[in-house]
Amino acid sequence: MDCLKKAPPRRAGVVGMLKSVSSLTKGENKMSKKLIGLVVVMMLAAGTAMAVDESVVTVTVTPTGLSVSLTPPTTTYAFGDVAVQTSSGALTPITLTNNGSVGVTLKKNIGVEPAAWTAGATAAPNVYVLYVATSTTQPSYVDLAANCKYAASLASNNLTDAAGFGGGVVDYDDKVVLWFAIDMPTTSGSSSAQTIVTHIDATQN
Repeated sequence: MDCLKKAPPRRAGVVGMLKSVSSLTKGENKMSKKLIGLVVVMMLAAGTAMAVDESVVTVTVTPTGLSVSLTPPTTTYAFGDVAVQTSSGALTPITLTNNGSVGVTLKKNIGVEPAAWTAGATAAPNVYVLYVATSTTQPSYVDLAANCKYAASLASNNLTDAAGFGGGVVDYDDKVVLWFAIDMPTTSGSSSAQTIVTHIDATQN
């Protein structure tokens, strides 16, 4: 009988233990919420610390007192008698010296067409093809690149080497050696000598 009377306190103890466990679980939940909140705040704080503010300042300066001057020893070249439907290349070059005080980039164009012909990309009746290439020695004229051709309709294009690259940039107090070649028209409406006026234009770099 004494043992049966002591049973209720045991149940009360179990209930008390359950309450303690429940209280501990709530405490853990509160602690978890606090930890999650702390992690979020730390992540936000880290994100704010990575922000970068950058200002860009561009400084420019333009040199003055520069001059561009190209000096050729001669201003003409005569191919002489050349048959139609054939090609001819210069035996001697024309050298341009940059006597200015700044580097230049050179372009070429035909300034005045001959009386009976016009320039083109391919020889045709009364149509010729004029070439110029930069090279320290005489190039192989049959291998001149397409970029060596003077453009049609008096248009301007870059001066290049025989391979069609570079060649048009000349530093001050430097020189460039020019070699000319021509593809004659397939037929000509005139037997008179034809004069082609070409331009080599220099623009300071």
